[in-house]
Amino acid sequence: MKNFFKLLGIIALVAVIGFSMAACKNDDEGGGTDPALNGTWVQTITSGSYTYTTEIKLNNGNIEESRGQNGMSLSPIYKGTYTTSGNSISVQMTHYYHRANWLTKDQLKSAQGTGMSDTDIDLIFKSVTAIWSVSGNTLTLAGLTYTRKS
Repeated sequence: MKNFFKLLGIIALVAVIGFSMAACKNDDEGGGTDPALNGTWVQTITSGSYTYTTEIKLNNGNIEESRGQNGMSLSPIYKGTYTTSGNSISVQMTHYYHRANWLTKDQLKSAQGTGMSDTDIDLIFKSVTAIWSVSGNTLTLAGLTYTRKS
């Protein structure tokens, strides 16, 4: 069940980021990272009797996401790299957390008991581009709002 919620969350995140992809060209050269993104960002959503917490750590081109539910400890979900160009961020997942191990795309496809098809795994590792902005302690990423963790 825990893996199902991880997969559901990742698919939702990829879908949101995918739908908010920027189609315009940016005049910036890009390829770098904006230091305004550095930090740990948290989002909490309540739906019915469930509370979901997402924590994203951004650090000079590295990204790691963890999630928790109903006050349980956060569990790692994925990690990867990102670059920015203006207000556009491109994220490439490099590892998915499964059974206390960080797995690459190929390792995840050959792992037993994931409950994921190769198509699901390809979706997780698909490079995505989205719009972002930071205002004070608030990050808006692909239309979702996160607060900087102290």
